[in-house]
Amino acid sequence: MIGRSAGLWLSGGGQRHIFHLRTGEATITLQDVEVLFGLRVDEEPLHARYEPPPGQTWVTELTRLNHFVPDVAGQISGQSRVQLSALCTYLEGLDPVMDGTLQDDVDRHARLYLLIIFGGILFPNSAGAFVSLRYLVFLEHLDRLGDYSWGGAVLAYLYRCLCRASVGVVRDVCGFFALLQLWVWERMLPFQPVPRHHLEIDMPYARRWTAGFDRDVDTHHSILPFRDQLDHMTDDALFIWMLYSAILDGLPPFCKAGQGGWRLRCPLIHLDIVEDHMPECVLRQFGHTQSIPLDVRHELRHYQRDDRAAVDDIFWLSWMSSSTVGRTGWAL
Repeated sequence: MIGRSAGLWLSGGGQRHIFHLRTGEATITLQDVEVLFGLRVDEEPLHARYEPPPGQTWVTELTRLNHFVPDVAGQISGQSRVQLSALCTYLEGLDPVMDGTLQDDVDRHARLYLLIIFGGILFPNSAGAFVSLRYLVFLEHLDRLGDYSWGGAVLAYLYRCLCRASVGVVRDVCGFFALLQLWVWERMLPFQPVPRHHLEIDMPYARRWTAGFDRDVDTHHSILPFRDQLDHMTDDALFIWMLYSAILDGLPPFCKAGQGGWRLRCPLIHLDIVEDHMPECVLRQFGHTQSIPLDVRHELRHYQRDDRAAVDDIFWLSWMSSSTVGRTGWAL
């Protein structure tokens, strides 16, 4: 299903970030990110410098904030990536957090867990083995975590991964697959299993799908039937366009705090990644008649630009400026 999604991204959407379906064009938007997972989409963008503070390296920053000294030869990739397994092993050796644990020790645990979540769930690479230490910029002051648009960063990263998989030469696709999978389950009726929970107070909408995997009940190893159903899904009744209108009032406030910007055409930023959020291409998802979208400023090989590229701050600032100026407006 994931691989087929990348193919549909190519045929309809390398430039507009959409899936070209038989029922019409659709995509994952900021609305989906915030409603399903409660990730903020209306705060500061997640951008960061390439270099660590003067006189430091990313490894020394990791040690300063978490007291973890990794094996540079075996646990560090390049200058800014650490093995997730090394973080897990180090965490297992720490004393558990108790009522009397010092706040500094609690913060160390929190930073390490967040790095594992970033590298293993929200922003994984195709191998799923390393996490960028550049996230430490946002983890030094944990009380400021809510000041950033983590939902926008997750969507930017997923867009970029789909672009790389569909247009580039990479063999594997990565990103926050739980978002993509639940988006498919919520909107495409042929692939929708039975929800396991009712809507709960103070929980994101994705909570209704959480459950263990039962091999006797749940479908598995059905790639070809899934692809066949997707290719022949021509009935509008099988795709839910207006998904959340009936349940918004029952959601916790943090799952709809940014709804004023859900239809905003704007750049999505994850560190050095800049991708366009283009709700004007999927107005049917917001209850409007679809019109002809605006032209797209699109660099064909934009997917090649990521934090592994050897660039300096001057290039990065120029790239970010050219990628964001003039790319904001309302879809309707």
